[in-house]
Order: sequence, then C-alpha cells, then structure tokens
Amino acid sequence: MWKFALKLVISKIIERIFRKKTIKPKTKEVVSDIKEKDILMEKVNLNTASEKELQKIIHIGPRRAKKIINRRPYRDIYELSNVLGLGRKRMDEIFEQGIIIT
Repeated sequence: MWKFALKLVISKIIERIFRKKTIKPKTKEVVSDIKEKDILMEKVNLNTASEKELQKIIHIGPRRAKKIINRRPYRDIYELSNVLGLGRKRMDEIFEQGIIIT
C-alpha cells in the first residue's frame, strides 16, 4: 500500500514540476509582442506614404503629414528637418524610431 502512495506522491510532484515550467500562459504575450514589434517596425517611405501612414511616425500628426506631402520629393530623411516645427530633439526621436526611409 505504501508503494502505491509513494508512486502517487512522486507522480504528483513530477506533474507540478513540469507544469510550472511550461510557457503556455506566456506564449500569447510573446506572440503579441512579436506582432506589435513587426507592426512598429513597418517602414514608412517619405516620398510614397499616404497621410495616414506618415502619422505612424512619432510627432507627425495630420498637419505635419500634409506639410511632408507638400514638400516632396525627399532625397534623404535629413530633409525632413525642413518641415516647420521639427526641432533637433524631435528629429532625434524620429530617427531613433527607425521607421523612415526615402
């Protein structure tokens, strides 16, 4: 009888050990993080992007998006600093975001 009880206790301990090591609860979070990063890393072309796509760039709202569209074409992303209201600090943050291409 005690052998049976010992086997039962050992099997329950093993189940708990392996149950704690599973990553099932975290899997959904990891997948959603990967999807969010893929969405965030989607590149925005200054010369072809729509007004809505340009608004994915940090500090770019509807007004600045229209200004960017009106000043096309851009040879490089540094020309973006010619748009009114974009100072050095905001430009640094835009470059750090890393989604702009020309």
